[in-house]
Amino acid sequence: MAVTCNFLLQFSDEHPKETEELWSTLCSCWPNNLKVIIRYLLIISGMAPQELLPYVSTLCIYRMQHFINR
Repeated sequence: MAVTCNFLLQFSDEHPKETEELWSTLCSCWPNNLKVIIRYLLIISGMAPQELLPYVSTLCIYRMQHFINR
């Protein structure tokens, strides 16, 4: 999970569509991952909210767009 978050931090601005597809795939292909992903995002956003909260909110937006498009 940490590797995926590092990917997000490094490349999300340059590759937003690919990042969105990555998170959508992680959550939809393995539904049991959703609980783990949400918990992880809550933990990391609490550790450094000023730096990481924008990225966490971006991930939440990606997930909501996936549900809307289904």
